[in-house]
Amino acid sequence: MARSKVNQLLRVLLNAGLLLTAPESREKLRDGFSDRLDDLGDRASRTYDEAMDRLDRAARAVRGEHSSGMESVIGFLAGVGVGVGLGILFAPASGEETRAALGDRIQGVQNRASSMAREVRRSTGTEG
Repeated sequence: MARSKVNQLLRVLLNAGLLLTAPESREKLRDGFSDRLDDLGDRASRTYDEAMDRLDRAARAVRGEHSSGMESVIGFLAGVGVGVGLGILFAPASGEETRAALGDRIQGVQNRASSMAREVRRSTGTEG
């Protein structure tokens, strides 16, 4: 079994040696490697440019220089979500008490939103 592997290795090495000694094969390999290196360089350059663009956008966002309204809303909602999550995680009450209180608050917000919507419809005359 070991002899078979040695024979296979010797065949591969012999074929590689023959391939490398033929001038047209060497040129073909060199061109192939050159093309692959060019492709790799292009891909690295594109990746670097993309990373720099992302870093520049992040830096401008942190400085507040470039921010659309939607990005601000998404950032605000993400901050609220993280804050709620941390508040629940570090809350001194038990999970059941926290869920009950959270449910009560959500119900209160829903009730206030419904009453505000009714008030807006009533004031605009679109109540049906």
